[in-house]
Amino acid sequence: MRVVDRAIEVALPVTVEVEVPVTPKGAGWIAALHELARQLNTGRTYDPDLPELNNTLNELMNAYARRPAIVALQRTGRDWSRRERHAATETPMQFEGAVLQSTHPRGMLGPTF
Repeated sequence: MRVVDRAIEVALPVTVEVEVPVTPKGAGWIAALHELARQLNTGRTYDPDLPELNNTLNELMNAYARRPAIVALQRTGRDWSRRERHAATETPMQFEGAVLQSTHPRGMLGPTF
């Protein structure tokens, strides 16, 4: 009897799980921003990332300040519209640790950290 040794290739299906980042939508941003605050508070954000984070937060606040409801609040000092009032839990423009200053040509507010 003769023994032959040879390699055999067999195709087998392999399942690989890959996490795909999902951009939050709507109220999902609230949880995402709370998570960002938690990571900043616990030191889980790298210091080299902070300057770019600062730029992005300024961009965020400038976009926020351009929203019609926020512009109306700043001009008139009135309360939220009925549609938006139910979702608001705090007075807008309250940010602990952030100094709000005008970064927009029309004097709208944006944070400086």
